[in-house]
Amino acid sequence: MSTETRPIYTHTGHPLVDVGASVIAAFNRRRNVEEVTEQDLVEIVQYITQHYFREPLRGFLTTVFPNSAYANPTMGEERKRDIVADVLSTSPLPAAEGPERCPFCGQAAKRRFRQHVPLVTGEGAVNFTPGGQAGLPVCARCLVAIQACVLGTLKCQGRLLLAHSDDPELTLRIVAGFLAKNQRILSIPSSGKYPESKYPGTILMEALMNAQTGQEAIRSRPSLTAYHLTNYGTSANVDVYHLPSEVLAFVSAAQASSPVRDGWQYAVRQGWRLGLPPAKGKPADEPTEYKVGEHRNQLYEDLFGLTKDLASLGRFIRRHLSWRIPDALARAPDGPPGPDAWPLTEVFLRMVLLMEKARVEVLRTLGERFAGYVVEQNDKRFFDRLWRESGRYHLLRSHLLRASHAQVKRGEAPLISFDEFLLAFEDGEEVARADWSLARDLLLIRMMDELHARGWLQEHAAELADAPDEATESED
Repeated sequence: MSTETRPIYTHTGHPLVDVGASVIAAFNRRRNVEEVTEQDLVEIVQYITQHYFREPLRGFLTTVFPNSAYANPTMGEERKRDIVADVLSTSPLPAAEGPERCPFCGQAAKRRFRQHVPLVTGEGAVNFTPGGQAGLPVCARCLVAIQACVLGTLKCQGRLLLAHSDDPELTLRIVAGFLAKNQRILSIPSSGKYPESKYPGTILMEALMNAQTGQEAIRSRPSLTAYHLTNYGTSANVDVYHLPSEVLAFVSAAQASSPVRDGWQYAVRQGWRLGLPPAKGKPADEPTEYKVGEHRNQLYEDLFGLTKDLASLGRFIRRHLSWRIPDALARAPDGPPGPDAWPLTEVFLRMVLLMEKARVEVLRTLGERFAGYVVEQNDKRFFDRLWRESGRYHLLRSHLLRASHAQVKRGEAPLISFDEFLLAFEDGEEVARADWSLARDLLLIRMMDELHARGWLQEHAAELADAPDEATESED
């Protein structure tokens, strides 16, 4: 007979159970959920019993556990005690008690309903359920974890915001951060209403970056999925926010070291400004301090829609990596310049777009060569054409051919070779790549860094126009 002791919790892959088990581990200062002990369960149940039945948490729990003993003010004390003793029991059910098994861990289970397990059916509801049975069988320990998971989340726009990763360590770190915030709120005796937060993407990115800070070498490439849910009345619903492993790896690499980190920090600062709502058609006044949960960071929010489609990628690059001209237009003549955008852009191309190295290199080379051409020939019109008048593929090709022809007439080499043009913009002769406009934007980013390094951009800042309207861009 084996003498091994099965841990109370293991990573199940289900967000409610994993986040709840992580809450219990973090609450008891365990390194992972497998270290949770019987005494740890007793400690968390005591904390739940102390805080779930009173404000500021009780009001919020009506959206998570409606009509439960925590949130139903009409329930009698005796009935409430009976339910709490049942729902928060830490003792496993005897295997012989019933045939049902917990889908999360395989232990003996008892059927539970939406008042204690969010987003399952209520008692007596038989529509669209397996075998016509309402609810879900859940074992005692997983049910305690589901009750505890609220402590490892934040209230955001009236809903529960819960973050879950396929890397248990990352889940635990994020949960520990949210738990610490909740413990601070619950430790204030006079606190009334539970504090409200806004902008889920901004909150999640801040939590992710705090969790990544100080993290040891990443052993895997995790992804992150967040659930913004309500279990309230007939409006029960969930919105899902997903960050694939490529984007998480990019965010981690962007904070690692200069010069990439300089670009990331600049983009984050710009993201706060871009997230300010306009006030009656005018730019909003900038606050003295940006606060997560109160202000929106457009960079953080856009990272969650990054891989939706090609248009989202292009919009992200134009909005968050093409800062040279907006910076030159907005900055005082003697103000400090922003950092080069290309180092951060290059990491983005490599880790998010998975662009082949040869294409990245040719875009960098062309950007530097075109910048040299603009400076040496003082050809402002060529730059204007690339910047503002190349929204259609045939126009881009025409501008490049015209400039190359002018170079050849001067006895110089063409501005762009046949092979370079194919690699940057075409899948074959006369067949434009689906992402040709993305390549043009990347080339412009490198070009603007080089024009700034040569002083040309600052010299001509007053003559430069704003970025072209995204609506005028065409993918033909």
